[in-house]
Amino acid sequence: MELVDEFHLLVHPLLLGKGTRLFDGMDDRVNLRRLDVESFDSGIVKTVYQRA
Repeated sequence: MELVDEFHLLVHPLLLGKGTRLFDGMDDRVNLRRLDVESFDSGIVKTVYQRA
């Protein structure tokens, strides 16, 4: 995780019962600071985080 400076996450408006976890297997907590949020007409929300 120390190689990543920013996370750009896109959240789609749907629910899945099963799937692969995005950050499965992480042992340490990583504090993040939100830099930006943008929503689109499709319902998708883009959030940009930086390591705190």
